[in-house]
Amino acid sequence: MATASKIMSIKEAVSKFVKPHRAWVVGGFGYTRTNASIPREVIRQNIPNLYLQTNAGATPVMMMAGAGQLDWIEMTFIGLETIQPVSHEIRKGLEDGDISAYMLFSNYSWALRTHAGRFGMQFATGMTDIGSDLIEYDIFGKAGLRGKNEKGMWVHPDIPPARQVIVDDPFDGWGLRPHQYDPENKWSLGDAPDTTWNKTAAEEDGIFYEKLRKQANKYTGKAAIKAVLYPPAIPYLATTHVQRCGTEGTARIEGLLVPDVEQSLSAKYLVIAAEKIVPEEELRFRPSENQIPMIHVDAIVETPWGGYPTNVTYMYDYDWMWWKFYIQANRSADTADGRKALAGYWHNIVGKDEWDFLQNKVGTDKFEFGKIKAKYECPSGATGFARLYELIADTKYGYKPDQYRPI
Repeated sequence: MATASKIMSIKEAVSKFVKPHRAWVVGGFGYTRTNASIPREVIRQNIPNLYLQTNAGATPVMMMAGAGQLDWIEMTFIGLETIQPVSHEIRKGLEDGDISAYMLFSNYSWALRTHAGRFGMQFATGMTDIGSDLIEYDIFGKAGLRGKNEKGMWVHPDIPPARQVIVDDPFDGWGLRPHQYDPENKWSLGDAPDTTWNKTAAEEDGIFYEKLRKQANKYTGKAAIKAVLYPPAIPYLATTHVQRCGTEGTARIEGLLVPDVEQSLSAKYLVIAAEKIVPEEELRFRPSENQIPMIHVDAIVETPWGGYPTNVTYMYDYDWMWWKFYIQANRSADTADGRKALAGYWHNIVGKDEWDFLQNKVGTDKFEFGKIKAKYECPSGATGFARLYELIADTKYGYKPDQYRPI
């Protein structure tokens, strides 16, 4: 029986799946394999009040914040490492209320949530975030976005009823490390081996656990080892960038995975943005290298250079000169008028469509607001596809080791 093709244009996919205030989780990590072609189309369609989730796929979040279309966010770290530790337009958006609701997680606690979402678990457990002040802040709760309404329905279908729940570990920390064990296999029931090593280890373990019990006392009012229960991440939409995708949706990621597979398999709808769509048979030659099964994929978009300005391992490197330009331009976010000017830059630079962007807009970036004057400065002066070809990866390394990267 013939089935409808999942392959569609970026314009169609964005129009169909990206919705205001529905959780949209974006993949990638920092500069690495982070899809930007779908966010560019979201800017073209000017979809407002977006709700983004990410482990550290900073680029789409910065784009949506810069374009003035971001309202809610769940994130771990949004920054550009050495050249801008915290993304300026997001920080100012939070400070001034342009971004109205946000939640912060550690990279690991967010990964636990996606793990639970992937496998249909009621929650995932860990101890991460204990000892930090992250668990003390629940902006979504204060905004009235958690729990159920008078009809017994969830207030928001993508937002769990609690940020996390902390309980006493019913196994009293047995699963933690360091863990007491006998390297000489002399243990017998009721008679621990009489070795100096094991006595020392047992004492150290006892001290370690007792410290944990006392430090965690405040969370449940009892001196006990604690477990944090994290609700699953169940986003409305996931967009994941891959190097190759089969015509029916089998997807293969090369290089760093981060939680992209878990996020993809957790979502109600999954859109795969692929550098290249290939016959399914090509991917079946080595099925163990594929991570995302076709049954989870709702739409496939072929988008060469769709990760630009980030890198896509083995295909092309990130454009360092663009990042250097942008950290100067987004300083305009200090004021409301500056943020409007920055939004104007974003709505202009994306062009009419992806072809227009890749051919005519890459490398032409300019921005002026007050004293801020930023310009993209390519050493060769190349723009468009000529500039993109300069970023093609050296196949020996998977990136371009000789790229000019001035601070």
